[in-house]
Amino acid sequence: MVHDFRACSDLLYHQFGLQLVNVFDTMAGHIVVTNWVVEKKVTRAKRLYCLVLDYLGVVSRHLPGPCHLDTGTEEEQVMMAARNCLYLPALS
Repeated sequence: MVHDFRACSDLLYHQFGLQLVNVFDTMAGHIVVTNWVVEKKVTRAKRLYCLVLDYLGVVSRHLPGPCHLDTGTEEEQVMMAARNCLYLPALS
């Protein structure tokens, strides 16, 4: 499971010839739900933390927020990466 796999998929395909299958993209899932169920046209991609707030009702203090992993100590970076992946199974 990943969120917004477009860039990674392009990179893997064009640089290494890899075409992945059975990858669940949470952003693609959101687009399907929004377009078909809610009948609202999606005009821009939502970030992962927004989907977790919208669909799972997780309070924002449990999420890393819109930050980059290039700041902080190594331990802080590991914690932010873990929080980024924590809710992917529930979203799928």
